[in-house]
Amino acid sequence: MGLRSAYASAHYWCSSRHTLGDRTVASTTNFRAMGAGGPILDVEHLTTEFRTTRGLLRAVDDVTFTLDRGETLGIVGESGSGKSVLVRSIMNILPRTASITGSVKFEGRDVGTLPKAEQRHFWGTQMAMVFQDPMTSLNPVKRVGHQITDPLKYHMKMNREESNARALELLRLVGIPEPERRLRQYPHELSGGMRQRIGIAIALACNPKLLIADEPTTALDVTVQKQILDLLKGLQRELHMAMILITHDLGVVAGRADRIAVMYGGRVAETADTRVLFRNMKHPYTEALLNSIPRIEHESHTRLHAISGRPPDMVNPPPGCRFAPRCLYAQESCTAELPPLLPSNEPGHRFACYFPPRPDRSGGVLMAGTGKAHLRDGDDVLLRVENLVVEFPAGRNRDVYAVSGVSFDVKAGETLGLVGESGCGKSTTGRAVMQLPHPTSGSVKFDGVEMTTLSSEDLRRTRTRMQMIFQDPISSLNPRRKVKDIVAEGLSIWGSTIGTFSKTRVNEVLDAVGLDPDIVADRRPHQFSGGQCQRICIARALVLD
Repeated sequence: MGLRSAYASAHYWCSSRHTLGDRTVASTTNFRAMGAGGPILDVEHLTTEFRTTRGLLRAVDDVTFTLDRGETLGIVGESGSGKSVLVRSIMNILPRTASITGSVKFEGRDVGTLPKAEQRHFWGTQMAMVFQDPMTSLNPVKRVGHQITDPLKYHMKMNREESNARALELLRLVGIPEPERRLRQYPHELSGGMRQRIGIAIALACNPKLLIADEPTTALDVTVQKQILDLLKGLQRELHMAMILITHDLGVVAGRADRIAVMYGGRVAETADTRVLFRNMKHPYTEALLNSIPRIEHESHTRLHAISGRPPDMVNPPPGCRFAPRCLYAQESCTAELPPLLPSNEPGHRFACYFPPRPDRSGGVLMAGTGKAHLRDGDDVLLRVENLVVEFPAGRNRDVYAVSGVSFDVKAGETLGLVGESGCGKSTTGRAVMQLPHPTSGSVKFDGVEMTTLSSEDLRRTRTRMQMIFQDPISSLNPRRKVKDIVAEGLSIWGSTIGTFSKTRVNEVLDAVGLDPDIVADRRPHQFSGGQCQRICIARALVLD
């Protein structure tokens, strides 16, 4: 389906829902009639705190902004900067341990004061959210079709036939192949990219006025990423929908957002129109984020410019500017007083810095360079995969060829990039190398040892030298265990927990991935952002060396 027909279909459903009966109109008219003028979203002095065993954690601190109809606001910042907590505070979907102060007004009404009955109709029809982690945001025991049709039946009062037709249309809209078949599948039967597209389809089901996209393309390959972002932008124009786009990727917001807000330590460090921000950035953190992006003019394997140090401890934040301990331009006064958002000489451009960086920065194209992976013959390779085939039964004497005849090799110290669209077999190839699952045929040799013929015990021992970082960090971590126990699990299994070695090693790998062991060791996965959970997964993979 082309974009034009997709937009026309969405517009049809947006209009036709008013003709499905008086109940549909009654359930949505009160909201649609509100706020004919002014910004669609007005956030003032929003502060969100959590009660923890270490004290009060202020995840969002005095954030203020507005969002107009049809406008896209990009919120950028590294893991733990408060981006996801901010938008969950706006939607009022935080746990009871959270305390929210300030004001969030949607079309003139304070969201926090809405009765529970109105809030249930508010979510989905007015505000909708695409969550960062599709595996945990989808119900694992419900078919995909039911998860899409449920809000249509509840909010739009569609019958079964209408909701099923709309669900098929939504799947086509977000580029899901074989939509009739996917409706009958469960989330675990889909690739990570497909699960994310299902989440986008659910969010768009009731044509909300405000779409909040929390890292919406994290699980998507590069070819589909542009299609999804183009689709969201096109639907936004057709339906005059406002959008908040949360991302780590400055390249995404550079081409998609009208305005950008850069967050650090729970506060807005800088905000401006997109073109103004990239032309004349005033905060050292914004500059550091831009410098950390690979550029197309860099040679392959050029070392990236990482930001030194760690994000602040939000229970005990540093005095003054929270970025000062990591800032190249910090002066003594930066640690004495928290800088307010100061206006620049361009309208709408505000920054929280007393000593902004100089404007003599070199630009660059926000794209990664290209590397080359050469296939070679010889015995000096660490990993050699030849003619790898993985098949899965698909019922009724049918098999699915997930991987077919794949061959490659990797030397010690090398990095091989495996690229392809969602569902093309990338993850299955990686799992098959680890013998999860066992390949249907082919050869996998690690350090000269044929993996496919090893006994269970020998394979178990070999895996201590081969580790995997999974695509979905949150669902791959045990939610009941503390971080220190998750990371130390490999040491415990292999008897490396004598004396203080285990604690020392766990602290080393946590520090290596940019997490403070004293702060994170006794916390559980649900207390971290998606990016922080991924760092924990990396630490777990590295702990056995």
